[in-house]
Amino acid sequence: MESKREIRRALEYAGWEVRWAASTGEDLETVVGGYGPYRLVVRFDPDRGPTSVLTHRVGSQGVFTERWRGVEQLPAPEEIVRRLSKRDAGRPPNQQA
Repeated sequence: MESKREIRRALEYAGWEVRWAASTGEDLETVVGGYGPYRLVVRFDPDRGPTSVLTHRVGSQGVFTERWRGVEQLPAPEEIVRRLSKRDAGRPPNQQA
């Protein structure tokens, strides 16, 4: 099981600006990485460890969720920018934020 400290270091190494935030409900915590308007959130259960990775662009409808695959599988910011930019490119301009 990876600790929150290991997750934070892995995100920083991948190029994310990392901050810590407590989530609401279900007694889960999150580790949040930011890169401009892009966010990567690692959901963390204190009893079970990391559970999932959520990525999104602020102001966008696009959100991607993946099961936890370990710190060696965390995406770099550039990968998330490419992934979410493709999704938003298919929307009409008045729906993009």
